Amino acid sequence: MFNFNFDFSKSFAAMQSLVKQSYDWGQPIDGFVKTGAITANAYKEITGQDYGQSNASPVEEKQPANESTETAGDDHDQAND
Repeated sequence: MFNFNFDFSKSFAAMQSLVKQSYDWGQPIDGFVKTGAITANAYKEITGQDYGQSNASPVEEKQPANESTETAGDDHDQAND
């Protein structure tokens, strides 16, 4: 009566694709491994890092180290006041 021979591989592939898109947009994806939505191997395929090694997203990794404490407008010339 019921067919329980459902092929989950397409569902897992679709989930991995969605997680990869989230990662590409700069979102952390370690929570997907914690919940079982993707495997640690899929995490490594997406990020290139072992799960638990780093939680930085690609956007965070691309950010330059900004050690300056100046803000926009700090170079204002006092003579113009």
